[in-house]
Amino acid sequence: MSQPVFSAVALALATVSSVCAGAVGCARHEDVPAPTPHTPAASVGGARAVPSAFVQVAALPAKTNPSLACLARLYGVTVTPDGAGLQTPLPTGAVIPWDDGRRKTEEERLETPDLHDLFLAPYPSHAMPDGNGGPTSTGDPGRIRVYALLDARYGAPGPALEKKLVTVPFVDTRVRVHPLVAPVLTAVENRLKLAIAKDQKLLKFLHNLGGTYNDRAIAGTDRKSAHAYGIAIDLSVPESAYWRSTPRFSNRFPKEIIDAFESEGFIWGGRWAHFDTMHFEYRPEFFDESCTPSSRTDPH
Repeated sequence: MSQPVFSAVALALATVSSVCAGAVGCARHEDVPAPTPHTPAASVGGARAVPSAFVQVAALPAKTNPSLACLARLYGVTVTPDGAGLQTPLPTGAVIPWDDGRRKTEEERLETPDLHDLFLAPYPSHAMPDGNGGPTSTGDPGRIRVYALLDARYGAPGPALEKKLVTVPFVDTRVRVHPLVAPVLTAVENRLKLAIAKDQKLLKFLHNLGGTYNDRAIAGTDRKSAHAYGIAIDLSVPESAYWRSTPRFSNRFPKEIIDAFESEGFIWGGRWAHFDTMHFEYRPEFFDESCTPSSRTDPH
């Protein structure tokens, strides 16, 4: 399994600051919570390291949980003085605990997660879904989002964030995304172009896009969609499968497309028990091995 190339992307992430121009992508749907998920196939491991040198971190407390240090680096926040969580920058200065000490249902983890909850379902990078009809996960890896982290990194959804958006080419169209994600999506596009040069049939999965930026809540909830941050893209709507409208898991997206996104730090909604196969979302913490809790460091 090849390692992704991130040096150019890291430099671009540190410097890009364009302002939005162009058409707005409009995502059609995304993950929606349900009390009883579909039964998935066995979990598959294999996460890879994703360097993020573009974020600088202050000195850390002694014996800091490596997962906290990793999240601090990726999201531009700091570890609290007691090493028990993360603190976002002012003016909010929110403190996000690693472990809030609460036993939670699946729905409660979606609504009020601590940082440890992010990693309860390991992300099975580069594995294809089970041929018998189930995602390659025992949960919904990445479907839990800690919004204070996203706000700290990208800004809270709304007019101020929308003004930051940039328009970038994507295969044969243009999309609006957050400037910190734009160079990463460009890196994905470069991988896709190489794959398309070998197989033109891949193009149909990159037409009729569901969209990128869309300031909206996840259907049926008050929680913001990842599309509201400009960090997600939905690919071909006609080729997609969605758990609410498809009784059994199915997937038509080829491995070449999934690999192109995962190699640059995007998770795929096809790995969720609540599957959404057209959905890709930039979540680099699931591809950086230092973010993953270990038995040696994880007190949860």
